[in-house]
Formats: sequence, C-alpha cells, structure tokens
Amino acid sequence: MNKVKGTIIALSLVLLALIVGIFMKEQKSFSEKDAEIKKIAIEEKKAKKEKETEKETEKPSETKPTEPKLKDPYADAVYDAGEVSDIIRKQKEYTGEKVVFLTFDDGPDTSSSPRILKILNDNKVPGTFFVQGKYVNDNTKDILKQIHDDGHTIAAHSYSHDYSYLYPGRVGNTENIISEFNQIDQVTKKYLGDDFKYYTWRYPGGHMSWQNLEGADAALKERGVEWIDWNNMTGDAEPKSRRPSTAEGMFNMVKQLTEGSTTNMQVILMHDNVSKELTIQALPQIIAYYKDLGYKFGKFK
Repeated sequence: MNKVKGTIIALSLVLLALIVGIFMKEQKSFSEKDAEIKKIAIEEKKAKKEKETEKETEKPSETKPTEPKLKDPYADAVYDAGEVSDIIRKQKEYTGEKVVFLTFDDGPDTSSSPRILKILNDNKVPGTFFVQGKYVNDNTKDILKQIHDDGHTIAAHSYSHDYSYLYPGRVGNTENIISEFNQIDQVTKKYLGDDFKYYTWRYPGGHMSWQNLEGADAALKERGVEWIDWNNMTGDAEPKSRRPSTAEGMFNMVKQLTEGSTTNMQVILMHDNVSKELTIQALPQIIAYYKDLGYKFGKFK
C-alpha cells in the first residue's frame, strides 16, 4: 500500500514538474512575443516621427525673409570716375549729353549733410559724397545710411585728410595712401555691411596739387577704385581772399566756370562739413540753373 502511495506521489511530482515546465515555457514565449510587439511599436513610432520630420523639412521656410535690397532711383545716372576724369582733364574727347555732378567733400556732418540731402531729395537729383573716415562713426552712421539708402554715392576721401602723412614733402606716399583707403573701407563696412565697396576716390587737396601719385593711382586701380578731381566749384573752401562771401557769389562762381568751360561735363566741388551755410543756401539755385540748361545730373559709382 505504501508502495502504491509512493508511486502516486512520485507521478504527481513528475506531473507537477511537467506542468510548471510547460507554464514557464509559455511564459517565456509570451514575454518574447510581448517584447517583439513592443519593439515593432517603437520602430513604427520612430518611422512615423522621421516621416513627419521629412515633411517639415519639405515645407517652405517660415523664417522672416531678408529685407529686399532697395532699388537705386538713380541707376541710370551712374558714371565711371576714371572716364569722367579723363574728359574733364581733356585727355578724352566727349561729345555726349550735358552732365553735371554735385559732389560734397569732408563729411558726413550732423548739421550740413542732412540739409543737403533734403535739397537733393526734394529736387530728385543725385549727389556724390566724398567722406572722411575719421567722421564715419556712431554719431554719423544714420546720415551715412541715409545717403546710401536714398540712392546717392558714398565715395572715399581718405581717412585722416592729413596732407603731411599722405604727401610728405608734397610727394605722394603710396603705402600711406593705401593704408588710409583700407582704414576708411573698414570703418564704412562696419556701418553699411561687408557688401559695401568703394569705387571712387578723391585725393585730399586734389590730384593736381601733389607729385608722384602714379603708384597710388595704380594701387587704387588694382582695387577697382578710380580717382576724380573737379573742374567747377562754389569756392566754399577757397582761401578767404578768394572765397565768395554770399550764396549768390557762390552761384555766380559756378555759373561763370560753366560758361567758360569747353566740355559738357561739370564736376562741381562743394563741401558738407561744418559751417557750410552758404553752400546750403546756394545749392537750390545751382540745381535750378543746370535743370534750365538741360543738364542731366550724374553720380559716380
């Protein structure tokens, strides 16, 4: 009896072990399937996210568009300074239309420059402003930008305007002149951006006043820059003995030089630095005079 009972117990234990084994196997299988399901779900979620990302990439950019470049209202009035220089120095014959260039040296100035700008803009004529680098700063940056944005030309007139540094012994120093060009170029880019480029240069005192400037001329030309003097003026920077004392006197000087000229191109020297009240007063009359004569108003690159 005990033997039978023992056999039954043994069989029961074997059966129990078998059941437990089957249960464990099924549990493992279930866990593996569950893990597989989870893995598939994760991969599907990842694929969905990647697809959404691709769609977002394909969408047009929602960033703020860059501000469009302002259209130059005087784009058809641009002249190369080198060619005009040859004409006014009678090194090149010119039989084309009558053109006048209103040029202003030694600015920008917080008082004179804005008033001159207003006169030019009111009359819808361009000007060329030959600026000194030492006056291009935080105080004048808004004026500089307005000159540029209104379609007028910003040209270079050295950095320091120091004759003894630029022309020691009245002889042009190429290294110093190019150093000053690089300085004014750098400071102007600070306020107008790296895309700004100078194309026109006026030597302080005028090219005709100094010796041996051929090296500097060539070095500027290598940089795409041409120089220009003038063949007409208001006399606002002449020695006091020759300087007109009234706005009418300045207008008359311009008129006389125009009437005595043998070329249809007039490059007028004026200034927009401190205390140029007479120039500002004479400017509207000068503009009206050339309009009456049928002149086109040009600017340099």
